[in-house]
Amino acid sequence: MKKAYRVKKSSEIEGIIKTKQSRGNSYFVVYKKKNHENIHFRFAVSVSKKYGNAVERNKIKRQIREIISKIEIIDEYDVFIVIKVNARSLGFNEIKENIESLITKQNISRWKRMRKATRIQLLIITLIIVGMLSACSSGGSDMYSQPIGAEGGWGWLQWIIIYVADFTYWVSLNTGGYYWIGLIIVTLIVRSAGWPIYSKSNAMTTNMQQAQPELNKVQEKYKGRSDEISQKKMQQETVEIYRKYNINPLGCLLPFLQMPIFIAMYQVVRRLPLSNGMVDGVVTEGVKDYSALNFSFLGMDLNAGVDFSVFSTSGIFAGMGAIFPEIILAILVGGLMFGYQKYAQSKPEYLQNKKFETDKAKQTANQMKYMSYFMVLMLVSIAITNNGIALYWIVGNGFQFFQTYINRKQNYKKYLQTQSGNIVWYDGENMRKIEFEIKSLDAAKLFAAKEMRINQDFITINVLEKKGMIIKTYKVEAVVDVNPAEAGYKALKEMFENMQIEAQIEMRRKNDIEISYTISTAENPLLIGKNGKTLESIQFYIRNLVNSYSDEKLIVLVDIGGYKANRKKQLEIIATKTAKSVARSRIEAKLQPMNAYERRVIHTKLSEWRDVTTISEGEGQERHLVIKPKRR
Repeated sequence: MKKAYRVKKSSEIEGIIKTKQSRGNSYFVVYKKKNHENIHFRFAVSVSKKYGNAVERNKIKRQIREIISKIEIIDEYDVFIVIKVNARSLGFNEIKENIESLITKQNISRWKRMRKATRIQLLIITLIIVGMLSACSSGGSDMYSQPIGAEGGWGWLQWIIIYVADFTYWVSLNTGGYYWIGLIIVTLIVRSAGWPIYSKSNAMTTNMQQAQPELNKVQEKYKGRSDEISQKKMQQETVEIYRKYNINPLGCLLPFLQMPIFIAMYQVVRRLPLSNGMVDGVVTEGVKDYSALNFSFLGMDLNAGVDFSVFSTSGIFAGMGAIFPEIILAILVGGLMFGYQKYAQSKPEYLQNKKFETDKAKQTANQMKYMSYFMVLMLVSIAITNNGIALYWIVGNGFQFFQTYINRKQNYKKYLQTQSGNIVWYDGENMRKIEFEIKSLDAAKLFAAKEMRINQDFITINVLEKKGMIIKTYKVEAVVDVNPAEAGYKALKEMFENMQIEAQIEMRRKNDIEISYTISTAENPLLIGKNGKTLESIQFYIRNLVNSYSDEKLIVLVDIGGYKANRKKQLEIIATKTAKSVARSRIEAKLQPMNAYERRVIHTKLSEWRDVTTISEGEGQERHLVIKPKRR
């Protein structure tokens, strides 16, 4: 950590202590002092000689500095940390937990302030939504108890409500007069109409998740650097990442475009059953009359909710039987909402990167988790009061679940395309397959797995012909139902995740039989190895894996950090120089041993030369190329 972040003068340390703003435990004491002249936060560490020798004291000081460097302390504070003798018994993780706990208690962590601000924002948004859902009129009358068309409420919203209600009424009349059928159909239509906006918003979220590791790197790179030049550079790099992943910062506002329709739909469900052309028993002009509809659903009144008063009049068991359908409906609302929230908040496997998951990301995830619990409780409490709302939410949440599933599949395909460039996916013609006859279809997969040496979970059996009347035999085709190129990509991804190495893998299909994987990591030298031996082993594994799923032999190339591209250039230079020498001297030249890929590079480079020819000689690791002059 830079020395500019340290408080050095003893007079300044005394000033921090004199403020008496401290938090401590059995191991540490953390003092703080607000200093408005600070460009960035500063801190000092003190440890008594009783703690141990100089080596031990310096070790814990370095550990404290490392921990402090990763905590976002507010710039305007000076911090002084006193290390007690008892801290000798602590490991690094325990030291980190204690320091972070005391910093949090001192309220000088930037993320804690941000979390408070986030909670306030969430509260404000929730209040706004509740206010919009309640849609109280300026006169203060509760619009939920008013029929559609009654005076009051928001004019522009009332206009949408009337049209949606009329359409629901028309659909219900044309489906036997059952309100619940019309409600389900209109809900699905409204949700489908909002699908493009939802899909765009979902894609934006996925792009943001893809970009997050790179954004974290940028934030880590400029951490603690508050000068104007560094801030501008950080902003420029962030904008470049946004462009790379096609992220629009205003994309988060897209879901709000649907809000007027959803709020109108909510109002329709609450108020349509009340609309009988009258207000307070008096026929009123402009008030809608939808009383011709049947508002019952499975014996429940969609204009009513759970009536808990039945317990006092009918007893516990009889009362429970009376409200049982309504309770089940409310439970379904909560269960679907909880399942949807859990599914929507979980990251797809290809976007998970725990190594680069920051504390901020974990805190945000926890906040979203608790917010989802609150939403479930809120929906259930409202669903209990109105069966129509419960049915509407069950259909809506179920459809949203389906939307999210479909969008995730589409986003995954787009993700693979960004990783693989213009890859041409296998259409089934290149899939490995065999034909055979067998007496039992149940044993077909097992037989095919043994013959093809592949897990039977990856095999699909197609019956081509059925023979015999008494003793039946089947002619079947066993097909490996795995994309070979994608199997190689997944194997590389899993390999690097197990090694805890962040890797960017680009997959390309160059022609019908050649697949290349270009890899970039921060550990390129380690993965390449001496003279490319480690890279060669990785390629050997991936080549065999990919070809195990293919019916024809595929050429598989794996390159890390451009090593093979550079090596190819070197080999072509060597080939050209040697070929010129051979053509001039008419004496053949023997090159050093090479693997098959390197020999192929030189063969290809010299294939069109008129004066020389190339042949491979030797066996195993001693196999090499000989460049010979052609006979004239």
